[in-house]
Amino acid sequence: MNFKMKLNFITSVAKQIIVNFFGKIGVNYFVTIFIIKFKLYFLLPHDIDFYAMLLFKKYIKNKNIVDVGGHLGLASLSIRYLNFKKNYIHIFEPNNDNFKMIKKLWIKI
Repeated sequence: MNFKMKLNFITSVAKQIIVNFFGKIGVNYFVTIFIIKFKLYFLLPHDIDFYAMLLFKKYIKNKNIVDVGGHLGLASLSIRYLNFKKNYIHIFEPNNDNFKMIKKLWIKI
C-alpha cells in the first residue's frame, strides 16, 4: 500500500468516525443539511465502503446510478464526490418529507 492509499484510508476512517458520531446521537439529518449548506464536502464520502465503488468505475462510466431508499441523499452525495460527476444519480425515497428535503437540498449542488 503506497502513501497516498494509506492517507486516503486514514482520512476516510476519520470522516466515518465524525459522521457516525453525529448519526448515533440522532442528528444525522442535520449533518446532511450542514454538509450541503456549508459546503463541507471534505466529509464525503462518509463511509469507507464507498471507496469500493472506485473498483467498478470503469464499468459504470457514464451510466445511471440508482439510490433506492435515498433518505436525505447522503449516500448519493458521497458517490457524486468520488468523481462520478458525469453519472446521473436517480434517488428513490418513499417518505414524502424526505423526498421534499432531497429536492430542496440537491438544488443547491
